[in-house]
Amino acid sequence: MAQRHATRRYTDTLGYLRDWQEQFAMDALLFPAGELTDAPASEMKVDIVLPGGARVGPISAQLVNQFGDGSCAFRLTDTPRQLGEAAAEAEAEKERWKQFLLATGEVAPPSNAPLPAVVPASNAVIEERDALKERVRRLEADLLRARAASAQAATSRGPAVADAAPAVRGLVVPEVGHLPVLAKGSLGDKSLRDLFMQIAVEKQTGLLTMTLPGGRMRWGFIQKGGPVAFRAEPMVEQEVLGVLLFKAGTITKEQLAQSLTIMDDRGMRQGEALIDMGVLTFSQLVLVLQKQVEFVLIQALAEPAGQWVFHALEEHSERFVAPPMRVAAYLFRDLRSKAKGMAAEDMAGFLRPRLESYVFIKPGVERTLEEMRLSVDESAFLKVVSGTSYRVREVPSVSTLSRGQTAIMLWCLTELGLIEFRTEAAAARGAEKTAAYLASRKATLDKGSYFDQLEAHWMCTSEDVEKAWKKFNQEFPADNPLKYGAAHEADVRRLIAAVRTAYDTLSNESKRREYRLTKIEKVMIEQSAIMLYQKGDMAMMKDSLAEAYDCFSKAVELMPTVGEYRGALERVKAARR
Repeated sequence: MAQRHATRRYTDTLGYLRDWQEQFAMDALLFPAGELTDAPASEMKVDIVLPGGARVGPISAQLVNQFGDGSCAFRLTDTPRQLGEAAAEAEAEKERWKQFLLATGEVAPPSNAPLPAVVPASNAVIEERDALKERVRRLEADLLRARAASAQAATSRGPAVADAAPAVRGLVVPEVGHLPVLAKGSLGDKSLRDLFMQIAVEKQTGLLTMTLPGGRMRWGFIQKGGPVAFRAEPMVEQEVLGVLLFKAGTITKEQLAQSLTIMDDRGMRQGEALIDMGVLTFSQLVLVLQKQVEFVLIQALAEPAGQWVFHALEEHSERFVAPPMRVAAYLFRDLRSKAKGMAAEDMAGFLRPRLESYVFIKPGVERTLEEMRLSVDESAFLKVVSGTSYRVREVPSVSTLSRGQTAIMLWCLTELGLIEFRTEAAAARGAEKTAAYLASRKATLDKGSYFDQLEAHWMCTSEDVEKAWKKFNQEFPADNPLKYGAAHEADVRRLIAAVRTAYDTLSNESKRREYRLTKIEKVMIEQSAIMLYQKGDMAMMKDSLAEAYDCFSKAVELMPTVGEYRGALERVKAARR
């Protein structure tokens, strides 16, 4: 029987952080041999239990490989935001431990010894570098000769053999001739870039077909918003996985040749062969494939002539190891670099006709903006322009960026189609934000717990519940259900009634603890209490009494019968008096 659901539990913060860096951050998940009790299904649901006890899921996962030792590799089709937030908390926890160990002298600080001076490359280094270039040249020549010899041998075998289905190495291009064309354009302009942005925003799946001069063809396999693989005909040797790894010094010529032999003998792809050889781990393969996709995308966008066509697909028959590339992040970085070299008059020409227009973030692009890996200041800039309506001429005075950086940001986001300029004033913005906010609150009534409805953490104490209730009453006063307008009155009344029910349960200590047990497993509650107690101890050592009080209060909230926790809370209360 195929296993369709699995749970990964983490009790160790550093263990979770390691898996985030090696797997989740790349939309991947590896189950070691024996962790799945039954044979894996091609489509599974996975729950991730975080070190603090919170459960995230179910997360959709697709099987991409099942290795000989029984381990299974999956691709997460939509990695939840909570996993990244938990990783950020784990990083902060690691930093706190580091500072504690440094402060107590249990570990020594890094040496302040000066770095060795940089010296010019020796003749030996230069010779080695030249020899490496020559090895690459010879390797490419060997591969081309081998391919030509294979083609000649196939021709000489005659019609009987030629009619047999040839072994196809690489991705199989699906037949799309019967499907409607979703978009098409010419290479050499910005239409292909615009297509990739549209795909990223709408999370589309499909096949990009590029017809190039000289009869060359290139196909891009698009999965839920971004490219996951490319194929070229004839094959471009410089883009092949093994050649890229060889040029990077990751594998040797002998290992490359061995991988090709394994591919031919066992029908494997090159990445699988390199894993089988022990040259790469699965996590390393995912990372390398991501770099390969980015490398080929750069070549595709730089093609000066030709045509492109995009067909939408429900799904691909292939199972891709690499997660969809976040194209918006790459394009933003590329445009930002180009903008820095623009003439001042060109930038002024972009801004001048828009000075009296209002800046708006386009609806539906929020997820794409999150994926762009903006700096802290750039993210703060987006919050400024999305929170209030500002004319373009007003934006520099409220921006978190310098005047020049603000202009660059506006230009880049405009080029990517992520912002627009309107003539209406702030009232329209306020109506949009109100509707979006109420929609998000309403969503918790159907899918969220009492904790979600009250916007209180599941570890909340009575004090936390009262703070959350006070905040809710300020936002949704029961005596003024028309605060958000008559159009939203029914929704507001329903929200007030539901959150009142949640408050009645959570404000009572015994009811709150009973309800918590219906949502969170007991072992998670116990482990969270232990971690909170340990964090409280660290806070006491740093004389951070407010943090210690918060940690010990929550530990007692979760495990009220543990005398050690209660004693720690009394000690911190006495210290705060």
